[in-house]
Amino acid sequence: EAPTGSGKTNTSINLALKILENSPRQNKIFYIFPFNTLVEQTKKALDKALNYNENHNIRVAVINSVTPILTDEEVKGDENHNDYEKYLINRQFLHYPIVLTTHVNFFNYLFGTGREAGFPLIHLCNSVVIIDEIQSYRNSIWMEIIMFLEKYGKLLNMKVIIMSATLPKLDELIKLKSAGFTELIKDKRKYYDNSLFKNRVGLNFDLLELGGITMEQYIEKAVEIIQKHGPKRVLIEFIKKSTARKVYNALKEILPEKQIVELTGDDNILNRNRILRLINERDENRDFVCKDIIVVATQVIEAGVDIDMDIGMKDISMLDNEEQFLGRINRSCSRVGCTAYFFDMDNAEGIYKRDVRLEKNLHDKEYRGYLENKDFEEFYKLCFKRIDDIKSEYNSNSIGDVINDALVLDFGHIEERMQLIDSKQCRLFLAYEIFADKGERIDGLEVWEKYKSLAFDNNMKYARKVVELSRIYE
Repeated sequence: EAPTGSGKTNTSINLALKILENSPRQNKIFYIFPFNTLVEQTKKALDKALNYNENHNIRVAVINSVTPILTDEEVKGDENHNDYEKYLINRQFLHYPIVLTTHVNFFNYLFGTGREAGFPLIHLCNSVVIIDEIQSYRNSIWMEIIMFLEKYGKLLNMKVIIMSATLPKLDELIKLKSAGFTELIKDKRKYYDNSLFKNRVGLNFDLLELGGITMEQYIEKAVEIIQKHGPKRVLIEFIKKSTARKVYNALKEILPEKQIVELTGDDNILNRNRILRLINERDENRDFVCKDIIVVATQVIEAGVDIDMDIGMKDISMLDNEEQFLGRINRSCSRVGCTAYFFDMDNAEGIYKRDVRLEKNLHDKEYRGYLENKDFEEFYKLCFKRIDDIKSEYNSNSIGDVINDALVLDFGHIEERMQLIDSKQCRLFLAYEIFADKGERIDGLEVWEKYKSLAFDNNMKYARKVVELSRIYE
């Protein structure tokens, strides 16, 4: 546990390297993230920290649906000596010293029943696994998660480092005295109560006194706040993408003199990186170049995205999310007068289904106190009690039910139960034109035709086809 903006990522990497140094049996690192945005950001930081170059052996592999399979061509620039079988096997069996991947992939390795899911499982042996932002997982399976991690840790000799700005030790849910859980911060209040974290952002609840706010009311109030503060770096967060888009368009019209950008989960990597570079660009004195900008975003900016704004406005949801949002305001703790305004527009229930943390929100004065005092432990006592009640019921939600599935080897049911995302998804390709950083034009129709020709090429060897397709996915 450590406050947002305190450097959990750096601390966890340091800790993982110390474990590798002191424990000869541990020999690789897995870094697990809830979102692809964090994977990209940490990859850059790790490459820089580990001084990666073509003569250096430590290659950080990103394993997700949009990153190409690692090949020697990247390093040697020679596409005539590609060993596609080796590249594919490396990917399937995770033959890399450091792997960055998403929590969906990680859970598939632990609980998946297919052939592709089974390959990586053995390579989790003797590893250090860092799980970032664990509070973003479905809390209906928190008890199962911590129970399975404890067992896997012993069986596969894994060290698991769990990080969160808000979530206390999850092992309290399973009450196992013999389990090897360790608190890495002996006195967390020393950090949470420090003014650099506790007082770096002022909290304003005036807009919540209006109750549920309409879009017209919000836009009027937002313009008032923006004009009152003058040229500032403003971050506005909504629960729904459709609401973010409408407010973005309205503010563009009302404040044509302002630089306004939009950041949602729909943005492609190029666009997202371009916007983040614009927000984060500094001059030779380390001052922000963009001193007057409005960023309209969804929850995609909450967890770990490294931006530093002056003023924040957020549609309320869960306490964890509110604290994560505050971590984007005055992140450097170097400015005064930074404020976060909270309002209530869209219903969070529709996005965070059946989450016990939604039983109260910032309309409740006691709940506000938890956020002001960074007292997340008190808040989570109520949540853990609620989870414990649900898991003690004699139905399909009970913890006894999942233990029974494990005893009778019903792996299919466990896989279904441990899925992090409830909804079924399909992929849709929209062919449009974009321009890369150096002005290179990328035509979506050309990409689609190349994809089809690869997919239907029955003469190309399987391994090469998989590697080439992974490049097209990006």
